[in-house]
Amino acid sequence: TLVGLNQLLEINPNNADTLMSRYEESLANLNKSLEIDPNSACALVIRGEIYRITNIYEESLADLNKSLEIDPINTSALAIRGITYHMMSRHEESLANLNKSLEIDPNYVFA
Repeated sequence: TLVGLNQLLEINPNNADTLMSRYEESLANLNKSLEIDPNSACALVIRGEIYRITNIYEESLADLNKSLEIDPINTSALAIRGITYHMMSRHEESLANLNKSLEIDPNYVFA
């Protein structure tokens, strides 16, 4: 899902309407997936990332927190939550999450 969105940005980085419709489509698919398996840590992380990208920070945190309840050592969830906290100017929480992600996997490039 995110790979397709990145490709879309490479083709036409100024087409915000198209990009937003792809996010909406991705969110609809993730919502369906989570109806089937509400404990899918992976789907929660991806939806949390889309919410973060679209500046819906509280929803992002809700999904990332739930994902981390299911999988407490998910480095992607920790890093994305750290970035989300940073976007909300909650810098201490941001740093704590990014550091924890790196403690779990020192080679994790997104933290």
